[in-house]
Amino acid sequence: MSIYRAAPFHRVIEALESTRKAVENNLALLRKRLRVRDLLTLQGGHLVLDVTRCSVDLWALRQHLDTLLSQPEKPTDARAVRVGHEIKALARGEFLQGEPSGTPWIDELRRRVGEQLCEARRRLGG
Repeated sequence: MSIYRAAPFHRVIEALESTRKAVENNLALLRKRLRVRDLLTLQGGHLVLDVTRCSVDLWALRQHLDTLLSQPEKPTDARAVRVGHEIKALARGEFLQGEPSGTPWIDELRRRVGEQLCEARRRLGG
């Protein structure tokens, strides 16, 4: 008795092809909703977001958190204060608010960003 299950190769190819078509259709819908030409492209087999033409709050928040948390324990210089204000402006609520818990990558990102925000608040004294 074999411990392997066999599937006809042509069925696997058909399933992959229908999945590829579904992804392409959803990508076309997303591009239409974005309303910005070439903001989201396929390049060399990768889906690429042109970050020179848009801003992603989470990326900006994490960049500011990294900057602040790489500073001495209680930063007091003007740059750290400015970064603190940027963090407060960007941290408007939970990441992907409205999305239920239970999606591992969302939950993990919420946890990590939450921990960094707590540490940033502690360092900034508020």
